[in-house]
Amino acid sequence: MSIEALLKAHTEALEANTEQLKILNAGRAEAIEKLTANDAGATATRKPRASKKAEEATAAAEPASAPKDDTAPASSKTGKWNPDISDDGLRALAGKLVAKVAPDQSNKAEIAGALTSINQELGTPKLVGADSTLDDDGKRKAAFFLTRFVNDMSVDFNADYDFGEDPLRQAVEPAAEEAAGDDGFDIG
Repeated sequence: MSIEALLKAHTEALEANTEQLKILNAGRAEAIEKLTANDAGATATRKPRASKKAEEATAAAEPASAPKDDTAPASSKTGKWNPDISDDGLRALAGKLVAKVAPDQSNKAEIAGALTSINQELGTPKLVGADSTLDDDGKRKAAFFLTRFVNDMSVDFNADYDFGEDPLRQAVEPAAEEAAGDDGFDIG
Protein backbone atom coordinates (compact mmCIF):
# COMPACT_ATOMS: atom_id res chain seq x y z
CA MET A 1 0.00 0.00 0.00
CA SER A 2 1.41 3.39 -0.91
CA ILE A 3 2.00 6.17 1.57
CA GLU A 4 -0.70 8.24 -0.12
CA ALA A 5 -3.24 5.42 0.28
CA LEU A 6 -2.27 4.96 3.93
CA LEU A 7 -2.49 8.69 4.56
CA LYS A 8 -5.90 8.82 2.89
CA ALA A 9 -7.15 5.86 4.95
CA HIS A 10 -5.91 7.42 8.19
CA THR A 11 -7.40 10.80 7.27
CA GLU A 12 -10.78 9.18 6.57
CA ALA A 13 -10.63 7.29 9.86
CA LEU A 14 -9.75 10.49 11.73
CA GLU A 15 -12.66 12.32 10.09
CA ALA A 16 -15.02 9.50 11.06
CA ASN A 17 -13.70 9.63 14.62
CA THR A 18 -14.14 13.40 14.69
CA GLU A 19 -17.77 12.96 13.65
CA GLN A 20 -18.25 10.34 16.34
CA LEU A 21 -16.70 12.67 18.93
CA LYS A 22 -19.06 15.46 17.85
CA ILE A 23 -22.03 13.14 18.31
CA LEU A 24 -20.75 12.01 21.70
CA ASN A 25 -20.17 15.61 22.80
CA ALA A 26 -23.69 16.51 21.72
CA GLY A 27 -25.05 13.57 23.72
CA ARG A 28 -22.96 14.61 26.69
CA ALA A 29 -24.24 18.19 26.50
CA GLU A 30 -27.82 16.89 26.28
CA ALA A 31 -27.28 14.66 29.31
CA ILE A 32 -25.81 17.57 31.28
CA GLU A 33 -28.81 19.72 30.37
CA LYS A 34 -31.18 16.99 31.57
CA LEU A 35 -29.25 16.57 34.80
CA THR A 36 -29.14 20.29 35.52
CA ALA A 37 -32.85 20.57 34.68
CA ASN A 38 -33.55 17.78 37.18
CA ASP A 39 -31.48 19.58 39.83
CA ALA A 40 -33.40 22.83 39.25
CA GLY A 41 -36.72 21.05 39.77
CA ALA A 42 -35.66 19.17 42.90
CA THR A 43 -37.68 19.65 46.06
CA ALA A 44 -36.45 21.15 49.30
CA THR A 45 -36.65 17.76 51.04
CA ARG A 46 -33.55 16.54 49.27
CA LYS A 47 -30.55 15.82 51.47
CA PRO A 48 -28.06 18.72 51.32
CA ARG A 49 -24.82 18.06 49.50
CA ALA A 50 -21.56 18.04 51.38
CA SER A 51 -19.35 21.08 51.01
CA LYS A 52 -16.65 21.08 48.37
CA LYS A 53 -13.94 21.05 51.06
CA ALA A 54 -15.52 17.97 52.67
CA GLU A 55 -15.64 16.22 49.29
CA GLU A 56 -11.98 17.07 48.65
CA ALA A 57 -11.00 15.78 52.10
CA THR A 58 -12.84 12.52 51.42
CA ALA A 59 -11.16 12.20 48.02
CA ALA A 60 -7.75 12.85 49.60
CA ALA A 61 -8.36 10.10 52.14
CA GLU A 62 -8.94 7.50 49.39
CA PRO A 63 -5.90 5.57 48.15
CA ALA A 64 -4.29 7.34 45.21
CA SER A 65 -3.71 4.11 43.32
CA ALA A 66 -7.37 3.04 43.32
CA PRO A 67 -9.02 3.74 39.96
CA LYS A 68 -12.18 5.80 39.89
CA ASP A 69 -15.16 3.50 39.68
CA ASP A 70 -18.00 5.65 38.41
CA THR A 71 -19.60 2.89 36.38
CA ALA A 72 -22.37 0.51 37.36
CA PRO A 73 -21.39 -1.43 40.48
CA ALA A 74 -21.33 -5.17 40.74
CA SER A 75 -24.57 -6.68 41.93
CA SER A 76 -24.32 -7.62 45.60
CA LYS A 77 -26.37 -10.79 45.06
CA THR A 78 -24.53 -12.26 42.08
CA GLY A 79 -21.13 -10.62 42.30
CA LYS A 80 -21.45 -9.93 38.59
CA TRP A 81 -20.82 -6.61 36.89
CA ASN A 82 -24.05 -5.07 35.59
CA PRO A 83 -23.30 -2.06 33.35
CA ASP A 84 -25.95 0.02 31.61
CA ILE A 85 -25.63 -1.30 28.05
CA SER A 86 -28.44 0.81 26.63
CA ASP A 87 -27.53 3.35 23.96
CA ASP A 88 -27.74 6.09 26.61
CA GLY A 89 -25.51 4.12 28.99
CA LEU A 90 -22.86 3.57 26.32
CA ARG A 91 -23.10 7.23 25.27
CA ALA A 92 -22.53 8.27 28.89
CA LEU A 93 -19.43 6.07 29.16
CA ALA A 94 -18.10 7.31 25.83
CA GLY A 95 -18.87 10.87 26.98
CA LYS A 96 -16.70 10.31 30.05
CA LEU A 97 -13.89 9.21 27.76
CA VAL A 98 -14.37 12.19 25.46
CA ALA A 99 -14.41 14.49 28.50
CA LYS A 100 -10.81 13.39 29.12
CA VAL A 101 -9.63 15.31 26.04
CA ALA A 102 -7.12 17.81 27.35
CA PRO A 103 -7.86 21.53 26.96
CA ASP A 104 -4.90 21.79 24.57
CA GLN A 105 -6.30 18.81 22.58
CA SER A 106 -2.94 17.02 22.93
CA ASN A 107 -4.58 13.65 23.64
CA LYS A 108 -7.52 13.95 21.24
CA ALA A 109 -6.04 11.48 18.74
CA GLU A 110 -5.37 8.95 21.52
CA ILE A 111 -8.97 9.12 22.74
CA ALA A 112 -10.35 8.95 19.20
CA GLY A 113 -8.07 5.97 18.64
CA ALA A 114 -9.50 4.23 21.71
CA LEU A 115 -13.03 4.62 20.34
CA THR A 116 -11.96 3.45 16.90
CA SER A 117 -10.14 0.44 18.31
CA ILE A 118 -13.27 -0.63 20.22
CA ASN A 119 -15.36 -0.30 17.05
CA GLN A 120 -12.83 -2.30 15.06
CA GLU A 121 -12.52 -5.01 17.73
CA LEU A 122 -16.29 -5.42 17.92
CA GLY A 123 -16.76 -5.17 14.13
CA THR A 124 -19.24 -2.31 14.18
CA PRO A 125 -19.14 1.12 12.54
CA LYS A 126 -20.75 2.75 15.60
CA LEU A 127 -21.25 1.70 19.21
CA VAL A 128 -24.80 3.05 19.39
CA GLY A 129 -27.61 4.13 17.13
CA ALA A 130 -28.97 2.78 13.88
CA ASP A 131 -25.49 2.04 12.48
CA SER A 132 -24.54 -0.14 15.44
CA THR A 133 -24.43 -3.88 14.78
CA LEU A 134 -23.87 -4.82 18.43
CA ASP A 135 -26.01 -7.33 20.29
CA ASP A 136 -26.18 -7.29 24.11
CA ASP A 137 -22.90 -9.25 24.40
CA GLY A 138 -21.17 -6.75 22.12
CA LYS A 139 -22.59 -3.83 24.10
CA ARG A 140 -21.36 -5.42 27.34
CA LYS A 141 -17.87 -5.75 25.81
CA ALA A 142 -18.02 -2.11 24.64
CA ALA A 143 -18.99 -0.99 28.16
CA PHE A 144 -16.17 -3.11 29.57
CA PHE A 145 -13.54 -1.59 27.27
CA LEU A 146 -14.88 1.96 27.72
CA THR A 147 -14.79 1.56 31.50
CA ARG A 148 -11.14 0.50 31.37
CA PHE A 149 -10.21 3.39 29.06
CA VAL A 150 -12.13 5.92 31.21
CA ASN A 151 -10.22 4.74 34.27
CA ASP A 152 -6.85 4.99 32.50
CA MET A 153 -6.37 1.22 32.45
CA SER A 154 -4.71 -0.69 29.64
CA VAL A 155 -6.84 -2.66 27.22
CA ASP A 156 -5.47 -5.73 25.49
CA PHE A 157 -8.01 -6.96 22.95
CA ASN A 158 -6.22 -10.33 22.91
CA ALA A 159 -6.51 -10.83 26.69
CA ASP A 160 -8.92 -13.37 28.12
CA TYR A 161 -11.26 -11.02 30.03
CA ASP A 162 -14.38 -12.12 31.89
CA PHE A 163 -16.92 -9.61 30.56
CA GLY A 164 -19.37 -10.53 33.32
CA GLU A 165 -16.97 -9.35 36.04
CA ASP A 166 -15.84 -5.87 37.04
CA PRO A 167 -13.35 -4.55 34.43
CA LEU A 168 -11.52 -2.52 37.06
CA ARG A 169 -10.56 -5.62 39.01
CA GLN A 170 -9.06 -7.63 36.16
CA ALA A 171 -5.38 -7.60 35.37
CA VAL A 172 -4.21 -8.00 31.81
CA GLU A 173 -2.61 -11.41 31.42
CA PRO A 174 0.07 -11.77 28.74
CA ALA A 175 -0.96 -13.77 25.71
CA ALA A 176 0.03 -17.45 25.89
CA GLU A 177 2.69 -17.07 23.17
CA GLU A 178 4.29 -14.16 25.02
CA ALA A 179 4.34 -16.05 28.33
CA ALA A 180 6.46 -18.81 26.83
CA GLY A 181 10.17 -18.30 26.30
CA ASP A 182 11.67 -17.11 23.02
CA ASP A 183 12.03 -20.69 21.82
CA GLY A 184 8.34 -21.44 22.42
CA PHE A 185 9.05 -23.79 25.31
CA ASP A 186 7.93 -22.91 28.79
CA ILE A 187 10.73 -23.78 31.17
CA GLY A 188 9.16 -24.29 34.59
